[in-house]
Amino acid sequence: MNSFLRRITSRVLDPLVPASFGRPGFLLRAPAFDPRDLDVSLAGQRIVITGGTSGIGFAAAQALKRLHAEVIVVGRDPAKGLSAVEALNRVDGAEARFVRCDLSDFRSIDEAVRDLGPKSIDRLVHNASILPDELSRTAEGLEATYASNLVGPLRFQFLIDESAERLRRVVWVSSGGMYAVPLDLRVLRGDVKRFDGVTAYAQTKRAQILVAERMAATFGSRLRSYSMHPGWVDTPSVASSLPRFHALTKAFLRTPEQGADTVIWLTATDAPLESGAFYFDRERQNSELVPGTATSLKTREELFAAIERDAKLPRTFISAS
Repeated sequence: MNSFLRRITSRVLDPLVPASFGRPGFLLRAPAFDPRDLDVSLAGQRIVITGGTSGIGFAAAQALKRLHAEVIVVGRDPAKGLSAVEALNRVDGAEARFVRCDLSDFRSIDEAVRDLGPKSIDRLVHNASILPDELSRTAEGLEATYASNLVGPLRFQFLIDESAERLRRVVWVSSGGMYAVPLDLRVLRGDVKRFDGVTAYAQTKRAQILVAERMAATFGSRLRSYSMHPGWVDTPSVASSLPRFHALTKAFLRTPEQGADTVIWLTATDAPLESGAFYFDRERQNSELVPGTATSLKTREELFAAIERDAKLPRTFISAS
């Protein structure tokens, strides 16, 4: 019955993007969710959530803590981080903690991994991202969106995996905005005459999905890798980065809890899911719906090699050679 209901609602809603991505889509799909998927205990599991101090990341942290996971929220602002942890620790479960990290800064990434300590990290949620108005470059010379949303997170994951040797599941929080753009490596890396923050953001979000796919192929059963998009969600970052969009769509936007639902599901469930797949509202989706947005094998390989090079990884991590 659940699968039948999913098919019906998807056929009705998918062509209607505002209804599908917004709150109406979630409310119509949610009755088909199987509550047994989250009837689990995460006791003894250490879960790191980047961008976990507000919005989708914070909602996910609350839910995972209720499942008794040890949650570590990662963010750039210590004041916000400490406030988030204080609120999280009012929720039953293991004690939450905050680790400061600017994912566009390699030194900050390296320090954050050291701050995580010698205990293993079991699951990692790549949720942090930025959408700047203007082009800027990091100390390593990388365009800031590319560095913060893709290169830095991959370096962070690599160092965690190297030190912990027990990272078993990774979830990338992408965006429905990626549907409209084909991957262009020059645009992705900021090699443009005219910078557009929304386009740069969408490029990184499409690349995240490709990275999740490749990691599944590279690591096999050793590391489960997923990507998803949360729909259109009312978060502080959406309000500040896309004020016009926020004002026009506010009545239809999902709550952070609704946007976080599939993040929580992918992070916590024991249900058999296909590693490398892309999800929306607990259902696998095709990430290349718009004609002309498919990514060739050659471009994929160039992407993986570029990220590894730009992340200054000491060995081949996801590329084929």
